[in-house]
Amino acid sequence: MKINFEDYLNQIPNEFEFALKGIGNKFRLALSILLIDHGPLSFSNIAKITGREKSLIGNHVKKLELGGIIQNFLQKKEDTNEYSFYEITEYGKNIVSKLILYYNSYYSKLEHNVEEGSQELRAIKRKYINEKL
Repeated sequence: MKINFEDYLNQIPNEFEFALKGIGNKFRLALSILLIDHGPLSFSNIAKITGREKSLIGNHVKKLELGGIIQNFLQKKEDTNEYSFYEITEYGKNIVSKLILYYNSYYSKLEHNVEEGSQELRAIKRKYINEKL
């Protein structure tokens, strides 16, 4: 049986690849979650909250924008110099939310299995110790 791997590659749209690259970094994923939790934030507020250099934030924001995860909009707010804001897109919210749900579901099952395994291991140890006594 001959399998053509190119067929698998061709099934993945470029946009999806860019989205995965966008959230494929701990800082960018955290920034995406921050925007889901707190709505639109100015670039200045993002810098203040994260405590990172503006150039670093700018690079991460560009990757998230290219992936369609977040979008930038300009809006002048009264009594402030802030005008450049970022918000999560619906696409970004769907991808990040589903990723987190899957992660939590998977790891809660894994932790449950580890806990069950630990209890089983303790029972085996007790039985072994009792047999030796």
